[in-house]
Amino acid sequence: MRRTIRSAVGAAVLGIALAVGASTVGTAAVAQAGPITIFQSPVVSGPDFGPTSTPSGMFQLISPVAVTGETPGVTTFAVPDLKPYYFLYNYRFIAIHWQNLATGASGHVDLRYWQGNPDTTGVTYPSTLPTSAAAETGTGPIVATVTHHNMYGSPPPSDALIAGYWAFWA
Repeated sequence: MRRTIRSAVGAAVLGIALAVGASTVGTAAVAQAGPITIFQSPVVSGPDFGPTSTPSGMFQLISPVAVTGETPGVTTFAVPDLKPYYFLYNYRFIAIHWQNLATGASGHVDLRYWQGNPDTTGVTYPSTLPTSAAAETGTGPIVATVTHHNMYGSPPPSDALIAGYWAFWA
């Protein structure tokens, strides 16, 4: 049931993005910075309980953003609302996977969603990640997903209860 609703919402958003893209096909485009647009897509991690829980609660909400229009063809993915540092965050991060539907270009960025580690004795992969990163997505319709990952597995599996989805024009 949840997968069906998620698929339907994703298809509807993708259809809107493609319709907007189809309306501009055939026009010559010159790369210019446009108005800055911010798209937010929350992801819910979970469940988080027991000895490995964090102060954010059983189902934590992380709200990364995608910012377009600063530079043509570049999308900045960022986490503007950082969680206060907690030692178990050293093992958690979010991954954003994106694809440009016009060019086929794709990629991903991993981001830290919590404030930096004040203690550098236990450096882990998530603690070295930035809280924002620019991706050369190109111009056109972009679809992206955001998932929450936990370093307890190898490779780190997603433990996102609800993954975030984006469909936007860059």
